[in-house]
Amino acid sequence: MLTAEVRELLRSLFAGTLETAAGSAFLEQFPANELITKIRDRYRIVFQERRIGTKHEIGLARSVLMEITAGGSTERRFHPLYLTPVLHGCLFLNSYGNSISGISATSRIHIYPALQTDEDLILKTSTSYKLEKTVDGWVTRTLRPKQVKLSEQFLAKRGWKFDVLTPSWPKP
Repeated sequence: MLTAEVRELLRSLFAGTLETAAGSAFLEQFPANELITKIRDRYRIVFQERRIGTKHEIGLARSVLMEITAGGSTERRFHPLYLTPVLHGCLFLNSYGNSISGISATSRIHIYPALQTDEDLILKTSTSYKLEKTVDGWVTRTLRPKQVKLSEQFLAKRGWKFDVLTPSWPKP
């Protein structure tokens, strides 16, 4: 269960008002596996996870909603429609061993098909806020909204779980 302290840390991170000193002091007192367990109570959708040696990366979301997106040329009379996933309330946590080395939050990640190829996806994030440990100590950064085109293969190598992005239809 999320404690009031964890909820306040996440609230201020999502709002972009997290004080570097307070956030880093809080993160350094928690073992990574304990913090991830607490956060997974509320952020139940794991859309990305991988381990490389002692490094652990995990991407969590509170919800996935499907949106209808029109595709194709503007010169066409009829446009194909796509159901595209939108991850809401997203957190990324990085750790080495059992120590948190970074946490970032973004309110949304839209995932669109790239219309030129079937293997590429377009990921569009909203403004993000990040607290990370660097060689010079902890720093807080604001990341601008970004749109990138990446292949499914590239994302799969980084631990993206596409099954959580697919709508589950009721069976007749």
